[in-house]
Amino acid sequence: MKKFMNSKLSNILFTIFIAFIVVFVIKTYILETQFLKTSNMSPTLNSGDFLLINKLNKVTGYIKNTDIVEYYDEKNSKICIARVIAKPKDSVEIINDDIFINGKKIYEPYILLQQSKKLNNNKWVLDDDEYFVINDDREHGSYNDSRYIGPIKKDYILGVVFFRLYPVDKIGSI
Repeated sequence: MKKFMNSKLSNILFTIFIAFIVVFVIKTYILETQFLKTSNMSPTLNSGDFLLINKLNKVTGYIKNTDIVEYYDEKNSKICIARVIAKPKDSVEIINDDIFINGKKIYEPYILLQQSKKLNNNKWVLDDDEYFVINDDREHGSYNDSRYIGPIKKDYILGVVFFRLYPVDKIGSI
């Protein structure tokens, strides 16, 4: 009986150990969850949203314009979420509240019509490893996007937001 109990206990401990390893690998390299604490991405995402972030996009390098990414803001030492509007080697120009990527004005259906964009005229040319990110809420969410902290290095992009888990009435793909 004692041998059976030891065997059963070792099986349980081994199963728990494997589960911890699997969770660690998934959390570190594949998926992450994030509770959004700001409304910088309103109206697309709101404070209190619980999000799933795909970390594999960073590894594969498949990050496209309009993706919402989680990144490390080195200037302010914090993790942030914003929308990619330009990729490596693109030029970004802001003229009279309009954004131009490689000379073409971009269409932004995710911005509220009544919202003032409050963009400063400026121009950036991205390096081979840089992305330009901007918040959807241009009035209140400007302190941590590329307009103010500059382009984001690829190494600082942590993953791509792809699914909202909460609130329940908004569960779904981003």
